[in-house]
Amino acid sequence: MNLREKIFAHLKNLNFAENYLWTPPQYLNAFLIELNPVEKKNFSQTMQELCDENFFISEGDSQLPSYRLTKKAEELLYK
Repeated sequence: MNLREKIFAHLKNLNFAENYLWTPPQYLNAFLIELNPVEKKNFSQTMQELCDENFFISEGDSQLPSYRLTKKAEELLYK
């Protein structure tokens, strides 16, 4: 499973939906600790790509942003 798939699988497992805000304490403590070093290194870049593709909206601190799920992400999670 690639990093993008792991992100969406994690969020689906938590029943996240449109407009849910995935905050740094949530992804740092419950998600990133499960990733290998390369995935951890690529997390920010992957999340930026997902924001560029309109799956998430980045909010807040640029170093540790929160990510708001969009309708597009919700549709992907629960199709």
